[in-house]
Amino acid sequence: MTLSAPRGSDMPTAVYALSVGSFGIGTTEFVIMGVLLNIARDFNISITLAAYSITAYAFGVVIGAPLITSFLSQYNKKYSLILLMIIFTAGNFWCGVSGNITTLIIARIITAFAHAAFFGISSVYASELAAPDKRASAVSAVFLGATLANIMGVPLGTWVGQSFGWRYTFFMVTLIGLFSTLSVFFFVPNRQTTEMNKISVVNELKIIIQAKVFKSLLITILGFSGVFSAFTYIAPMLKDVTQMNEKLIPFILVLFGIGMIVGNHIGGKLTDKGTRKALLITLSFLIIVLCLFPVAMLSTASACVAVFLLGMAMFSTIPPLQVQALDSSETSKSMVSSCNIAAFNLGNAVGAWIGGLLLAYGVSLSHIPLAGAFMTAIGLIIVYVTL
Repeated sequence: MTLSAPRGSDMPTAVYALSVGSFGIGTTEFVIMGVLLNIARDFNISITLAAYSITAYAFGVVIGAPLITSFLSQYNKKYSLILLMIIFTAGNFWCGVSGNITTLIIARIITAFAHAAFFGISSVYASELAAPDKRASAVSAVFLGATLANIMGVPLGTWVGQSFGWRYTFFMVTLIGLFSTLSVFFFVPNRQTTEMNKISVVNELKIIIQAKVFKSLLITILGFSGVFSAFTYIAPMLKDVTQMNEKLIPFILVLFGIGMIVGNHIGGKLTDKGTRKALLITLSFLIIVLCLFPVAMLSTASACVAVFLLGMAMFSTIPPLQVQALDSSETSKSMVSSCNIAAFNLGNAVGAWIGGLLLAYGVSLSHIPLAGAFMTAIGLIIVYVTL
């Protein structure tokens, strides 16, 4: 069956079916931060040891992106997406029944294997199903699920974990994964593409080191790294710099999620009008927002505005960064797309690591985002000079 995209403003139903999967993935990636204390107490371990389950997930995303995607590129996209959601669902169930931190870490890595491959393949497929002038909007629609996860899925999962136990948080995500699997099965068309069965696994992996592809991944790593230089330390900033009551911080972070939705829409619309221009605008906006933090964190009102703008800036960059990666290769878009998702996660790690390094050397919490602005500026320069 082949589904042709409408030429009007409507998006194919399949695109929204795919966003259900991104909702589940976005929830499981971030909800563990809300139940980390519960996990540590249950296993009678330190917070630091429990936090390895977060690091393990990022590790799984980066490793799984090229390996899983290169393997699945040989097969039908619809059935590949179903397989990925089955892995995701089983992985979350395994998390829920884990008897110790080692088992939980292994389960998190397996769950993460589905992360980059699902986003990579689904964003490519969404752009193929949508009308030509709606490609970026289709990609942003898929990522909309991840933005909603930070407003609905993560707070709900945290509440479930605190009320009934952290295991029930993962059981909740398991049900989301099951629903996503059914959504893909019933609403995503079984469409053959020219990319499938054309490229060997070895050649797929070689694509990553091609100059144009490598440059696009570098732009994502540097451009996006600025976000997590601020977001990783947002709670300590609000508590120690803004002097905000800890109990209010989760509610303030809802503003971040709302900003993500606004930014996701703006980024998609801008990218539909031109990827390079969208990158220049969104990365410049992110730099400006990051530079505001030293002053914005000094009062509650301005801190709330800064948190909202950070979410907006963060997700406005995702559609153009993803589309520029897709456009960097004509032969293996799923592979490049998945590796770009890994590049987002690597950017997260780089931003958080540099922030931690500066913090260790005595840099003020509210000034760490300035280092992120510098890294994003390097990405912006690469865009300006080379694209």
